[in-house]
Amino acid sequence: MAGIGESVVEMLGLAAIPAESIAPVARPRNDCLYFVHGFPADQSTLREPAVQMFDLSLTSTGYLTLPAPVERSDRIAVALRYESTGIDATEIRDMPYPKGMSGGGVWEVESLTGSTQLWAPSRCRFIGIIRSFDPKARELYATRVEHWLELVATELPELRGVVDKLSASTQAGDQIPRERSGLLADE
Repeated sequence: MAGIGESVVEMLGLAAIPAESIAPVARPRNDCLYFVHGFPADQSTLREPAVQMFDLSLTSTGYLTLPAPVERSDRIAVALRYESTGIDATEIRDMPYPKGMSGGGVWEVESLTGSTQLWAPSRCRFIGIIRSFDPKARELYATRVEHWLELVATELPELRGVVDKLSASTQAGDQIPRERSGLLADE
């Protein structure tokens, strides 16, 4: 599997997702919001002729959404709402058509309702990768994280131990233990 060279990673300031920020199993919950991030095609341009990676101009879109009704998800994918309008930092606006967002991340944002805690990025967990959009239902579908983790473990055998440790944390049942990452340590 080819990767991005170390010099490019350093130059762009890229970092990996910490293992404790990855949910070992995606289980959509109605008491959480979901942050979806991607690069819609209609907001991206490619300078011609493209000579290197920097000839591509991307504008990212991120938004908070709710899960679709539970029966819309299956063993492979999590279904999330994708409305035609959304709220950015300052106003309500039309959301871009999500073509091109495939491969973007989906993060579960733990609800702080009734909590005295402040929100922090450490309270979010990676649960899937966007794969498709149903325009009639206005839903995005994301491949569940457990399938991505198996691919990572297969293609990068040096990470098998990390994946197995994550997977072992949920084998006892449906609930994802949050205490392992300190998310509920102060409750």
